[in-house]
Amino acid sequence: MLRRLCVALAVAALTVTAAAEPVSVNLPGFHCTGMKESVRLPGKLSQLRKLGKLSDEQTIHVEEWDGYKAIEKLLRFNGLHVQVITFTNDSERYNLAAVYIESPGWSVSPVRVGAQANELLSRLGAVKPEPNGTWRFAGESDSLYVEARNGRVFRVVYECYTG
Repeated sequence: MLRRLCVALAVAALTVTAAAEPVSVNLPGFHCTGMKESVRLPGKLSQLRKLGKLSDEQTIHVEEWDGYKAIEKLLRFNGLHVQVITFTNDSERYNLAAVYIESPGWSVSPVRVGAQANELLSRLGAVKPEPNGTWRFAGESDSLYVEARNGRVFRVVYECYTG
């Protein structure tokens, strides 16, 4: 529930800055991981924390399960925020909840901040994309938000189903 609130706030920031609701585009089969347009992150939590200088780590929500806890965290790097679910019974395991990319220095996604937006948006199924706007490419359970300004990718948000 709280994760959805955090993602909703990020998406709201996208729509406020783009001054309109996102244009929805159906992208059947899209998933946050394992596809051409998916995010590419290390498989272990310790490796994820070493992507760059970790500026902050915030606990968002904790759930008690049989003998362990599931802890939702937001890892903040400069220009990159990664929201994950971690588990006290396996310190290296995490489930990806969301990724917010706001800096061109990050190569964790083929959708790069600063890149020309038109070709990318058209390839993903946007019809005649404008140079400024926000698009939501929705799979069955995961979504990719792309904000463009002046014809360039300005911000990228992956929203991922965690179960």
